[in-house]
Amino acid sequence: MPLEAPRVKVLAVFACIVLIITWALVWSDSAIPPGTPEANHGADAGISLLPIALPQGVDHAAVVLSDPSTTGAAFASCIASATDSLAAEPSRSEPDRHQPPIGCARSKNSIATQAQSITQAPSPAEPALPTSQASSASPRGWYQLPADHPRVLARQAAADWNKTFDVYQPPDSWRCPYENETRWFWDTDTVAEIGVDWKTALTVALTNKTVGIHGDSLTLQTISVFLNLVESAGFELVKVKRITRFTGYFPALNFTLIANYVPYIVDMLGEKPYPQLSLDRLSQAFTIMADAADYMVINIGLHLMSNNYKFENSSWVDAYTHIIRVARDAASARQDRNPAARTFFRLTPPRHFQGGDYDSGGLCNDREPKWGATYSDFNLGEDQLLQNRIVSEEVARDPRLEILDVVPCTVERVDAHRGGNDCVHFCLPGGGPVRVWVEMLIRRLYDGRV
Repeated sequence: MPLEAPRVKVLAVFACIVLIITWALVWSDSAIPPGTPEANHGADAGISLLPIALPQGVDHAAVVLSDPSTTGAAFASCIASATDSLAAEPSRSEPDRHQPPIGCARSKNSIATQAQSITQAPSPAEPALPTSQASSASPRGWYQLPADHPRVLARQAAADWNKTFDVYQPPDSWRCPYENETRWFWDTDTVAEIGVDWKTALTVALTNKTVGIHGDSLTLQTISVFLNLVESAGFELVKVKRITRFTGYFPALNFTLIANYVPYIVDMLGEKPYPQLSLDRLSQAFTIMADAADYMVINIGLHLMSNNYKFENSSWVDAYTHIIRVARDAASARQDRNPAARTFFRLTPPRHFQGGDYDSGGLCNDREPKWGATYSDFNLGEDQLLQNRIVSEEVARDPRLEILDVVPCTVERVDAHRGGNDCVHFCLPGGGPVRVWVEMLIRRLYDGRV
């Protein structure tokens, strides 16, 4: 019998009431309490929201990058995070300060290329990680550390220059206060960059070896710093019979350091700026060192340039090129005799004279590095640029020969001189860039024996 219309209406209303009550109970159990971060999330209109909890296995970085509205926010967050991290790091060379923080990109496309390296979003129970972490590696280029930093204190404690100077005494004009220089560090291309202990590196690089350094007065500075850096690691230096102008010996390593101050590599008569050079005949000092040294470092840059080689119908560039070729041929012949030998041609950094040369009012009274400096910033700097091109081209003809490029770690350090009109030699005992030259050489020798 068909139901009456009023009865049908009553049943329909009852069913609706039951459904409403059931839905209300379910909603009350799952509703987000007001005032929580989740309740406030996305309150601003127009912001594209991600789900509060994404399924496991989803590439969260890719999800964010797929939404153009989040790209700018992601980059801003990365910049802020990296800036906070870098605030605690030592100061960097000026050029580095204009680069975006590591891990931050400048556009959506460049961010997308880093998607695989971004940490996946953690589950809600875990603390969120920043997208850009401060690197544990040392900065590239020069940087300063605080006076109480462990590396600074260790450097000061280890440096006993008086003992070194008893064996090799540099001119008093090179002596400078040491305190400021102990705070400057350059780890690029040194063993510090790869986390190797200095004493370990010296042991590996120098045991049972003879190192010969041949060249100008900066060679004498290099010898002084080299001796101290080996002594400060705990190895005793003793005087022995001279092989060359200077000879130092470290019995614990069976390591000998020899040096020559011979301006031109070839035989000469007379004095600058009018030396009489025997361009095809190597000096006896060079020949002795080439036979005695396992590792040899060669440089003549400061003694043959436009201001100190002046002969009619003779170009300093031609003379320099010829001498470098003679030295290269001698080094190649040395490699033929002893394949285990290594020969480095040290490049010549520009002298730091500004406003003239050493005899025409040039000075270097800067008290801060000249960030971003190049050859052309200094008087006759183009001479060194041309010299280094010649050396690089000639050495490249024999792949067994090597370049020791000390220009990047030297060109900016206009503050590392005593001041006045000596803008060539660096302060001792700190050594400034010269210390880095030695550290870079040890890195190369260490890498060759491990």
